[in-house]
Amino acid sequence: MQKHHILLLAPLAAYAQEFRATPTGSIVDPAGAAVPAVEVVLSNTDTGEVFRIPSDATGNYTFALMKPGVGSQNQKGSVE
Repeated sequence: MQKHHILLLAPLAAYAQEFRATPTGSIVDPAGAAVPAVEVVLSNTDTGEVFRIPSDATGNYTFALMKPGVGSQNQKGSVE
């Protein structure tokens, strides 16, 4: 009787862990219409860093890969 050795290999997935966040949102008026070109301000109260971006033509904004921390967010603009 012959012995056969079987080696089973399962692929191991290596996933990178991302610790940063990507806050997103939309600026809309009371009627629900998108409001473009609104300055969105994100402040990290732990570090004092302040980041500013405008909302796009559809009222959306994205802060890419922000460090974790305690913060606040404000919008500056007007609806005409």
